Formats: sequence, C-alpha cells, structure tokens
Amino acid sequence: MPRRWTLIIIATLFALTAASGCGAGAKQIAAREMDKYSMKSAREGNLRQRSSGVTLNGPFLKTLKEECRKRGITLTHETYSEGFEGNLSYSYFINGSAKDYVIVHIYPSEQERTRQISELYRGKVQNKALEQEETTVISERGKTALVYTSSRTDKSNYSYEIKAAFEQALDRMTR
Repeated sequence: MPRRWTLIIIATLFALTAASGCGAGAKQIAAREMDKYSMKSAREGNLRQRSSGVTLNGPFLKTLKEECRKRGITLTHETYSEGFEGNLSYSYFINGSAKDYVIVHIYPSEQERTRQISELYRGKVQNKALEQEETTVISERGKTALVYTSSRTDKSNYSYEIKAAFEQALDRMTR
C-alpha cells in the first residue's frame, strides 16, 4: 500500500511539473504571436535593418556622408523618423551646428515625394521676413529629396556644397 501511494504521489508531481512547463511554453508562444499582431516584431526588425545599414537607404546615406566629407562638411547628430505615409526622414546637423542642417526625405514613390515636399516647403509663406531669414535649398530626384536649411545671415554658407554632394551621391548610387 505505501508503495502504491508513493507511485501516485510521484505520478501526480510529474503531471503537475509537465503541466506547468507546458503552460509557460504556451505563454511564450502566445506572447510571440501577440508581438506579431501588434507589429512589434516588424518594428524591431526594421530597427535592426536601419541600424545595420542593410536597406537601400544605408548605402545612399553613407555615400552622401562621404561626398560631404570630401567637401569639408561633416554630417552629425543623425536622427531618423518615419512618416504616416511610409516616408523616411534622416536629419543631420552640419559640422555640429544646429544653425545649419540637412534633412534627407525618402518617399515610397516620386508622386508622393512631389506632393509632400510641395506641402512641406512650398506652401503658403505667411511671413516674408522669416522667408528671407531662412535659407532652404531643395534638391530632388526620384523618390528622394534633400533639404538644406540655414538660419544664418550668410545665406549660402553650405548650399552649393551640399547640393553638389547630394547630386554626386545620387549619381554614384544610380550607376
């Protein structure tokens, strides 16, 4: 009789251990599935791709930085943002100064780029004094637009070099 109770206790403990192990596994599977449905996995994958530079944007941005460096311009303080319509924007200070900065906009299509750049930078200017103080140079090709803005009084501080670097980077990428 005691042997029978021992076997029952062992079998019960084994069943409880197996059930609790399966429950934890089921919770992990459920958590992974929830991540898929909430797009968390996709966002994490996109972040890994951007940070490792394996998208097409990575080589272009690297080429742009090289072209700027050749002209004595260092792009610093890189930030990244995603728009609601699928556009990506990369922002840089020029030589560490917030007075001069570059934004590279990459859109899903050329039509989307044309529409959005027009809305962002060519809309109604309500303050003519502000328009004269800020320098904005826009260079566009295909799905990509580069915007250089300066709040300096010497309006063309980097405009020529930035535009040339952008054109050269695009030329190198489309060869």
